[in-house]
Amino acid sequence: MHSAAFSPYFVFLSCCCCCFLGNKQKSELFWPFMFFRVLVAAVFVWLTGTAGVVDAAVDCGTAVACYPWANGNLRVGNQKPCVSGGRMNLRFMLDVAAETSAAEGAASTAVYGFCPVVDKLEAFKLNSAHSVATLYSAGNVYNFSKNVGRKYLSVYGFGMSNSTLFPEKGLSAGAVVIAENGDFLCGSDRSVALVHTLILDIGLHRGRFNYIGARGASSPGNISGNGTTTPIEASTEAPVQEGEVSVQPALVGFRPTCTADDVCVFDSASVCIGDQIGNKNCAKCYTSPKEVAKQNIVVWASYDGTDAKGHPLLSGGMNPLIYKQFAGNTLKNDFDVLIRRMKS
Repeated sequence: MHSAAFSPYFVFLSCCCCCFLGNKQKSELFWPFMFFRVLVAAVFVWLTGTAGVVDAAVDCGTAVACYPWANGNLRVGNQKPCVSGGRMNLRFMLDVAAETSAAEGAASTAVYGFCPVVDKLEAFKLNSAHSVATLYSAGNVYNFSKNVGRKYLSVYGFGMSNSTLFPEKGLSAGAVVIAENGDFLCGSDRSVALVHTLILDIGLHRGRFNYIGARGASSPGNISGNGTTTPIEASTEAPVQEGEVSVQPALVGFRPTCTADDVCVFDSASVCIGDQIGNKNCAKCYTSPKEVAKQNIVVWASYDGTDAKGHPLLSGGMNPLIYKQFAGNTLKNDFDVLIRRMKS
């Protein structure tokens, strides 16, 4: 399978935010008992250090892309709901190596943009993602970043109710570790563990994200019978101030590919990386920067719930993790073949 995604290094050299329109390319994949179509359409890739640029509008051609997340006040219905078969605004934000960030003048995020079709199982190939996150180049020679630490991939708009647009690392399922220093996991202080495959759930209720149980902090006053806030001085009872309750939108975010015991679901020989027990993903170790430069990330996205018209979304039952429950060991060979195609 070939991808229309572009390498962020093209943008690094230009030192500006540009928009690249990619050709839509389709690939029909057959797994036992399943036949579906994967469409990968790259819209733009850029490097930025400002939230304003990440928040810019996505150009999906003549289509008007939906954005199901809340933008500010959760009580205000300012999300554009999604309809099955329509386009969705999807942006991945990737941490970049410290050396690249310094060279680009504090730019710290590489952005990959897509316009997927709602309720279609799709695989998005993020070209050169691991190079961007863990390497820097001196001429034509790649080197490991001097402080890889943990590098995250997050999805714009997939954050918790108190930070909807930019998912909080370590808290929100909208942000996931994709690279980690391999000191302990790989047995070498000059190695990295890299995630190649991610599963992204997109759960919708009437075409929008559903922040079940979310609540903002109450104001320091009492609520009178007519619903207005009464000043503390006029109250005869001590005010009760309720704390904020922040939640991740239901069925939204990255689904771990490792078990709670740190066993990779797809390949038991792989290591697991992440920031929380039970919320890690399969990864492989690399000691050669040259090999890392060849690696990409593939994100599988599927949908659950209902669209803006109340129609059920069905693609969630087709993602690789769900399929494995029915295919068993048969999946491994099919999945290995697919990943090799995605890397080529």
